[in-house]
Amino acid sequence: MTDMDNEQKYLEKIREIGHVWVAMKRNVALSFVDDEAAIGLPVWSSYSDAQEFLNLFSSYSDFSPVEVPLETFRYSWLLNDSMKIAEVIISPNGLSKRNYVLTTTEFANTYWH
Repeated sequence: MTDMDNEQKYLEKIREIGHVWVAMKRNVALSFVDDEAAIGLPVWSSYSDAQEFLNLFSSYSDFSPVEVPLETFRYSWLLNDSMKIAEVIISPNGLSKRNYVLTTTEFANTYWH
């Protein structure tokens, strides 16, 4: 199975279950800023995957996985300019240097037609 197959399978899974999991701490989502000041938001398809990631890093111990319905995630997070999210990091595991990343537009528009 190729990486593209795995990525497509992941996207089909979250569309089927109807939500993603984000890591939150006091109403603030865990995010990463790259060299160009673009904000990347990691998302997971399950509570356990998100929690496993958080457990790997002591600096994230105050964060907890929170379920966000896809429609809310799409409209209130990704398509909301005030959130300033540029990329969605798909199910990072903290062990691999390779992450599947989509722009917010790709994630929001490509998989809901």
